[in-house]
Amino acid sequence: LVEQLSFAHLAELIAIENTTQAVPFQEKKWASNCALIFGNERNGIDQEVLNRCHQVVQIPMAPSNISSLNVGVAAAIIFS
Repeated sequence: LVEQLSFAHLAELIAIENTTQAVPFQEKKWASNCALIFGNERNGIDQEVLNRCHQVVQIPMAPSNISSLNVGVAAAIIFS
């Protein structure tokens, strides 16, 4: 995937991931030309890919033993 990110100058790359520097998706000012990158439930997004992103956005979750969402559910929340 890292090699495929060469188009980064054409769009704002936004990772949807729970990290310490992530901002809640509700606070994000969304550009019309952005590309969203979703990780999988188990491993999330590779650090090398995160380093290429312009911003990291998270879906805030209530405290629980669940630390991730299914990618389809995450996408539905972001696109709603």
